[in-house]
Amino acid sequence: MSVLRGELLKKGVALALVLLMLVIGLGMISGISRDRLAQRAFAAQSVQQSSAGPQVVSGPVISRSCYLEVPSEPKKGEAVTYSRGTELQQRAFPLTTQWSGALNVEPRRRSLYTVQTYRAALVADARWSGADSAFKLPAVATGRRWVCAAPILHVLLSDQRGIQSAEVLFDSVKLPLQSGSGVDGSPSGFSVSMSALANVHDLPETIAVKLSVDLLGFESLGVVPTAGDTQMKLASTWPHPSFIGSYLPRETSVTDEGFSASWRVSSLATEAQKRFPCGSLALVNNCVQAMAVNLVDPVNPSALSERAVKYGELFIALTFVGLGLFELLRRVKVHPVQYLLIGAALAVFFLLLLSVSEHVSFVVAYALAALGCTALIAVYAKSVLGGWRAALPLVLGCACLYAVLYLVLQSEQHALLAGSLLIFVVLAAVMISTRNIRWGSLLESAPSKSSESDHA
Repeated sequence: MSVLRGELLKKGVALALVLLMLVIGLGMISGISRDRLAQRAFAAQSVQQSSAGPQVVSGPVISRSCYLEVPSEPKKGEAVTYSRGTELQQRAFPLTTQWSGALNVEPRRRSLYTVQTYRAALVADARWSGADSAFKLPAVATGRRWVCAAPILHVLLSDQRGIQSAEVLFDSVKLPLQSGSGVDGSPSGFSVSMSALANVHDLPETIAVKLSVDLLGFESLGVVPTAGDTQMKLASTWPHPSFIGSYLPRETSVTDEGFSASWRVSSLATEAQKRFPCGSLALVNNCVQAMAVNLVDPVNPSALSERAVKYGELFIALTFVGLGLFELLRRVKVHPVQYLLIGAALAVFFLLLLSVSEHVSFVVAYALAALGCTALIAVYAKSVLGGWRAALPLVLGCACLYAVLYLVLQSEQHALLAGSLLIFVVLAAVMISTRNIRWGSLLESAPSKSSESDHA
């Protein structure tokens, strides 16, 4: 009995060392996965540097510069001259702005990695009231007069390099655009002089402008609601949107063919006008309040591989539990070295998944890695356990683990539920299969069949 206890103690220590070695190996694989994620992030940064980054659009907004003309006291026989007096800067936000747009995703490759960029075709119909208090000029004494430059329409962007084309129509006339927003603190964008309204004291009752812009961007697109009433409709063929920003859409439709969404924001629900121009336009800037969407890439192989490695220890633990039960119920000894090799085959799966997925689709990489490792474990388990019949439960268990892991990776929201159910099922199987075992008498039990045959 003491000899048997000593053997059990030695095997327990050996298996603990085996588990430690495998955990260290999984940690190294996890480090490789994180390094690949960092390289992919560097590839994405490279694409942004040579193309354009996430885009945020703010505007359109109209500003006007005026100054007061003050007459001089004329000397006898001389004409009246005027000098420049008080200067006035006016800025008016639209009463309504209606945005519509389409997002087309365009994959870009850098080395082994694919980065999703997009081309956005945006159209906005904006309307101002010439009677807006923002356009009102203070009353002045007789003889004095206000002189105003042509109003300037400003459109602000977070990354000006993404502008492929732009057009502004005022009274059905196409106006020439100027590079740069013309707004201090947020220079990126474009502007246009509305020369037809130069030196106009009282602006038209309605100012209607239609602008269109074709943008390149990366990952996310946002629009700042600067109007009294801002509406936006956005559609795309990308089926994995994440609606972010300060305002969720009122209506959404997400299918395998793409998504559509619509927003409506009142100026009463936003501080966008007070915060304009808000400095650097970026969704991470707390000053920016925007209606925005993020184009999530759910098949990022590096990220999926990193998530898969997190389940490696559970894989190995469950497999070792199965082998331990087989030893206990079938009375067949499995050497710690054999535990180590089977565990190593499980760990190699994650390394294969990471490396192969960089060259083929994640689904194909997962299938190849799972089939290869399952086949390797099957061939080895046949020899270790004494035949295909004995090895079949272990092989089927591994196949089920791979199938469950794939489902977990495809549905991150249900990962905790799937993992909990898996552990419950395994625990239930262990408890039911060992419910009749008298654990206290195991140390007094007879030697295993394999050891008896070896002695004979």
